[in-house]
Amino acid sequence: MQKHTDALWPNLSQGERGRALIARALMAEPQLLLLDEPATGLDLAAREQLLTALDELRERYPSLASILVTHHLEEIPTTTTHAVLIRDGRVIAQGHVADVLTTEHISECFDHPIEITRQRGRWSRRRGSPSRSGSRRSRCTLDRMARGDHPQRTPFYGVVLIVVAMAAAMIVNRTAPVWVQVPVYVLAVLAAMAGFVMTFRDLS
Repeated sequence: MQKHTDALWPNLSQGERGRALIARALMAEPQLLLLDEPATGLDLAAREQLLTALDELRERYPSLASILVTHHLEEIPTTTTHAVLIRDGRVIAQGHVADVLTTEHISECFDHPIEITRQRGRWSRRRGSPSRSGSRRSRCTLDRMARGDHPQRTPFYGVVLIVVAMAAAMIVNRTAPVWVQVPVYVLAVLAAMAGFVMTFRDLS
């Protein structure tokens, strides 16, 4: 990102914006990095650049833990060590990534026959042979974070928003100057309020 030091945000591509946000998050020297579908909206080249950056990040900061949420096997970095598959709020499989991302587990999670292959550390999929699972569509969360996409609402997103807001406020309180703390505190309060609203709405 050094060549974009003087670039304006509107002039950055979607992929460059994603890398810039990751770089900004690393300024606080966090112990955990949360990535919620970071490849959304990226073209093929930008997606590959992002995944390469995440793999390099793992090599450069081996003590930094990361949680990445995605619905696409192709978006899983090669440095991923563990994974969780969740459908309708139920854990289908969890553990070492090679044991979790299998044809059997993925087919069960998406309720559709899907054949899984892995080459040079990257995962890919193709339509498998028809089975009793049928062709009913569903969405399943891949990788290392519990997230269920299903018709029934859950308070998960609201709780996550509250936790992230509190964590951001705690981080800037310890490391950031006052001129950074004030806007972050304001955003944290607004995010926490939105999280409470979402939580109560989904519980009602």
